[in-house]
Amino acid sequence: GSDGSRGVRSVKEAGGLVLVQDETTAQFDGMPRAAIATGLVDIILPPEEMPAQLVVTRAEGGAPRPALVLVSHEEGLSALIALLRRHTGMDFTYYKPNTILRRIERRMAANQINDFDDYVRFARHFSAELFALSKDLLIGVTKFFRDRDAFDFLLRRVIVPLVEQIRPEEALRVWVPGCSSGEEAYSLAMLFTEATEELGRNVPIKIFATDIDRDAITVAANGVYSETAVADLTPQQLARHFTQSGQSYTISRALRQNVIFAHHDLIKDPPFSKVDLISCRNLLIYLEPILQRKILTLFHFSLRHDRYLFLGSSETIGDVADHYLALDNKWKIYQRRNVERLGVAPTLPTATLPRELPPSLAAAPRRAGRPVEHAAVDLAYQFLVSQYVPVGLLVDE
Repeated sequence: GSDGSRGVRSVKEAGGLVLVQDETTAQFDGMPRAAIATGLVDIILPPEEMPAQLVVTRAEGGAPRPALVLVSHEEGLSALIALLRRHTGMDFTYYKPNTILRRIERRMAANQINDFDDYVRFARHFSAELFALSKDLLIGVTKFFRDRDAFDFLLRRVIVPLVEQIRPEEALRVWVPGCSSGEEAYSLAMLFTEATEELGRNVPIKIFATDIDRDAITVAANGVYSETAVADLTPQQLARHFTQSGQSYTISRALRQNVIFAHHDLIKDPPFSKVDLISCRNLLIYLEPILQRKILTLFHFSLRHDRYLFLGSSETIGDVADHYLALDNKWKIYQRRNVERLGVAPTLPTATLPRELPPSLAAAPRRAGRPVEHAAVDLAYQFLVSQYVPVGLLVDE
């Protein structure tokens, strides 16, 4: 690509180390700035310092031995996960250990730390490192129409039938958990928009795109992408859905209005409901089976009867196969099945309510004329809001 950011994403996705030239040392800083903007860079250095860093990294890293590290440093790994949870709010307990360890090894190399326990101590004293590690663990790699053939199949077998069958009074609802920087959500928005126009149907479309990474959500909501990011789109799609400004492309307002971006933790937060299509691609592969099952069971709850689930090419529905009918095994497109009794999703550790309300709420006056049971509900509601609902502000134009 013209700025290297596609290469950065590919290297990162494969578990590699990414070094980028310090932009202040470059005669033309467009390439390093674009690469750094991906948020996937490990080390930024002047070119003359890179050979020494590569030598150090090679000497310290060698061949990854995650299994050995896990056995030798299980306690340290647990402590590091607890630190991440406390400082970032993200829980990586049920991520696959090898995935976590590969990225810890890369962060150790980037900080020139040889010993695992030394790295845990380093992270405990420098919260910035915890945030850098958490960003690395999120693996925000995506692109427009990733696996183009899969999207072509999805258009023919899922999107067109949905647009044809939807009742006039209903809206089509799509959920894209783990949306990262937004390309997949916008890809679906393009297909739904083009299908509704092709079929001559005025169907409201709402695509809920969520991610645990607030920075990625900000990028996605802005909807501004580099030339490299849009390289796989057709000229027709670029002309129809983007506005070009210099070397960047901005999603059109009409398309942007169909997509709602929000911060959402798939592990802890309630799922969306009455959804026609869930597209969750290349997220489950990083999670342990117990968490995969929990999430796939939540998806079953979220989907309307006979609606669709779209996974990544390396993912499967595993031991919840009785919940879904395989529409296409190659492209991992499934249809929700009604089952008489769903298996209960595995229970993960969750916050528990105290047995007694805080004094301020327990003593809250009851509204005049309200039945006692309504007052109890009011108290419970106030408590839940105070504990679990962040303060929000909505600003219109």
